[in-house]
Amino acid sequence: MKLLGSSRQMSFIPACSRASGLLVRAPDLLFIVTIVPLGVLTVLIAYFSLQWRFAHDAPIMLYISFLIDSSGRVPYRDVFDMNMPGAYAAYALVGRLSGYSDPGFRMFDLAYLGAISLSTWFLLKDFGRRTAWCAIVLFALAYLAGGPGMSVQREFLLILPVSAAVLTSFSAGRLDGGVRAAAVGFLFGLAATIKPQAAIGAPVVLGLCLLDEKHRGCSLAKFFLASLAGLAVPVLLALAFLWQRGALPYFFDIALNYWPLYGGITGEHSTIYGWSRVIYLIDGFVSLNGKAGWIAPAALGAYVALFNSSSNSVLKRRVLVLSGMTAAYSIYPVLQGQFWEYHYLLFVYFVITLGSLCFTDQSPEAGRARQVFPVMVIVLSVFLLTQTPAVFWRQLGGLGVYPPKHGRVDEIAAYLKAHLEQGDRVQPLDWTGGAVHAMLISRAQIATPFVYDFHFYHHVSSTYIQGLRGRFLAGLQAEKPRFIVSIETDKPWVSGVDTTRDFPALSELLSAEYRVVRAGEGYFIYERARLPNGVSGQDQAPSAQEAPNE
Repeated sequence: MKLLGSSRQMSFIPACSRASGLLVRAPDLLFIVTIVPLGVLTVLIAYFSLQWRFAHDAPIMLYISFLIDSSGRVPYRDVFDMNMPGAYAAYALVGRLSGYSDPGFRMFDLAYLGAISLSTWFLLKDFGRRTAWCAIVLFALAYLAGGPGMSVQREFLLILPVSAAVLTSFSAGRLDGGVRAAAVGFLFGLAATIKPQAAIGAPVVLGLCLLDEKHRGCSLAKFFLASLAGLAVPVLLALAFLWQRGALPYFFDIALNYWPLYGGITGEHSTIYGWSRVIYLIDGFVSLNGKAGWIAPAALGAYVALFNSSSNSVLKRRVLVLSGMTAAYSIYPVLQGQFWEYHYLLFVYFVITLGSLCFTDQSPEAGRARQVFPVMVIVLSVFLLTQTPAVFWRQLGGLGVYPPKHGRVDEIAAYLKAHLEQGDRVQPLDWTGGAVHAMLISRAQIATPFVYDFHFYHHVSSTYIQGLRGRFLAGLQAEKPRFIVSIETDKPWVSGVDTTRDFPALSELLSAEYRVVRAGEGYFIYERARLPNGVSGQDQAPSAQEAPNE
């Protein structure tokens, strides 16, 4: 009996050893069966994304950059827009590198994603290769899942300088304290020229630098002045450019008078005031646009790297920085005042980076079950939260990509290309409905500084908006554009208190001086009437239904 018991015990020991071995290898196995296939899927989506076309905001920003590039127009003075100077510089660079073409744009998009991935690798490689690869794959997949409309949004452009700033802050011992503070400040200043809210992460990153410099003897005054100088340089260069081009007063006019009005519009394109706005902002912050599910793996990843791993004090400070950046950029959309999908790109980047720490190698004392549990949490989160773009499945089915705005953009562009003559000007009455995109394709020059018309329909009781209406009408009368492209459907209108869809003076001008020469699905193209003396354009203008559909 005793011998039999010993035999059973001996047979039980190898079984336990095999089970323990499986537990030890579980993180590797889970990485192989989840992150590796997702990496292959991401590469496949990236390949098919080369067929995607401009969409949503990208055509507008590229068209403004085209105007600056091709005809020397200056932002704010010659183009009325509420974006920051750095955004125009960034998109002008994108436009030149891509040739303002769809294929070139797609190549730039993937190259920039590659640069972000490289920065991510250096951010996380000291936590283990699995951690770094997990972050690279999951963020790339989350970004590409947004489809063409997410491509090269301003927040996407912000990720690289912000990530590089974090990476620079990790370079203690390789850079002088003042140089490091200045470099971090400069990178955040660069981001701030695209969107000022992007600098919200600067105190977190500079705080880590300051902790390191306390141990290295860098004075607080030197550190503060260096970081402030670095932050100021890109901002001052942008302002100096505007001053040199005579556009600085126009910039301050928009910043002081239009920004507050635009900030009073929700992400649903509705005006909002007072306590209703406060509640709206709180609700938007709490909801995180459906991305709150990433918080659990992020919190667990931070816990693992801080308490269950063999990370040294340097790596643990990095975990605190990544945690602080995740928190900071969860607030970023609140500062925007809107909660659109792309406003969360910086948050998604850092929350995924933090969640990937679940793959950090843990100390043997942590216990095997505790080593496996975090990996299972991140894997489960991946299955619940990751998505693929609808256009990708359409492409796999051999149907190809949708034409922008269901073909409207190409129809308008083809008409303009066929009929524009040297010196002709075109005026869009649009926002994101396709007219501006068509003007980019046809390389049409705009008649007035107003690329879109939604400015004229919100806060209409404001003297500033009434002034914009007056400037717009004066510009039309002075430039007399040959064509006016009016988008009627599938474009956002601002609704709510103090908004309208009426612009009587503009309607009168169209009736009196223009005739509809093409009526398409949700749009009209008006041409300036060239009529004998004594005959008005209104007398000869066909109705939208009677217009020739060339």
